[in-house]
Amino acid sequence: MKKFTLLSLAILFAASSISFSQLNDEINNDYDKNALMFGPYLGWSVAGVNTTGAPTGLKVAVGSSSSPNFGIMVYKPTDISSNSGYAGLLGIKHVPYGYNNGAYKDFYDMSYFIVGGLFNLSGFTIGLDVSFPMTLDHIDPSYEVASNNLNITADLKLGGMFKLFENKYGIFNIFINAGYMVNEVHKNVVGLNPKPAHIEVGLDYLFNTSNF
Repeated sequence: MKKFTLLSLAILFAASSISFSQLNDEINNDYDKNALMFGPYLGWSVAGVNTTGAPTGLKVAVGSSSSPNFGIMVYKPTDISSNSGYAGLLGIKHVPYGYNNGAYKDFYDMSYFIVGGLFNLSGFTIGLDVSFPMTLDHIDPSYEVASNNLNITADLKLGGMFKLFENKYGIFNIFINAGYMVNEVHKNVVGLNPKPAHIEVGLDYLFNTSNF
């Protein structure tokens, strides 16, 4: 719940700043909107499920991560009028999934270092992350899986990136992504091997490099 509260406060702050930003642009609108941009992003994997089913006696359950996704994005606008461009990013991503059966719960939260890219087409985004495994956390702290037993994965993602406000210093966006892991989580596993899908929501601020 804390993560949703923080995200909501950030969105409210951004919304309250829109009128000031628009006024500032009217006064000083001589900046290069087509310049290269870069900045941090922060998000959360709010829901994740395993798409390959559940172990015998269990059901697929929706998991969520309490740890944030974060990193750096470099963005190049290609068409200002249609809000289009392309981006590269480096960061940390969490992918949750789980199972349950009544009172029994079996939840996982995988963390990855990602090298990714995306295309933004009028606010609609499509991209790919190459994800390098770091840790696999379980609801039972004694459960451990070494990272060298986890696959490097390719994750397809579809979503949207929507501008909250823009001024000469940069752009503040809200984004949402649906990601799907193309290959399995574990190496050398016979039988059920997870391929999670997840939903991420977050915010980014991209500085306009024409000011530097």
